[in-house]
Amino acid sequence: MVRSVELLLGGPATGRQLFDLAEAAYEERCLSFNEEQRDTFRTLLIDAAMGRAYLVRYRGESAGFVTVFYRYSVYEGGRTAQLEDMFLHPKFRGLGLGQRIIRSVLHDLEAFGLFSVQAVLHDRSDLTRLLEQEHFYLLKVTCCRKALRYQDDEN
Repeated sequence: MVRSVELLLGGPATGRQLFDLAEAAYEERCLSFNEEQRDTFRTLLIDAAMGRAYLVRYRGESAGFVTVFYRYSVYEGGRTAQLEDMFLHPKFRGLGLGQRIIRSVLHDLEAFGLFSVQAVLHDRSDLTRLLEQEHFYLLKVTCCRKALRYQDDEN
């Protein structure tokens, strides 16, 4: 019997499915999935110290992915996670899967010994509302970014 929602740890066996979904996510956002991003994604699939990529399967079909990167926090006294991306193929949206996916990811990260999970999101996104339902609290902070590699990001 196939479980309705499965969360599989990304790796060589799930890499092609994850790349296809990542390409779909970037295309939906009108972005290109460039070679540097592909290399970073590949590294995430083989370097467990960097973070995790999860393949979401629904009733046996590849439905989406979640990427999480690790960092160490002196303030929190250990390893924490940054939820970078969550994508569900449009075919699987509106089925109530988001909350189940987030809960599965949180359960896995807690079992792996992480102290906390953070996400930097666009204000009032669907994912923001979903995380609030899972008892994430909004931090009123200013997020600053400086690109160090791309000249066109400096303006």
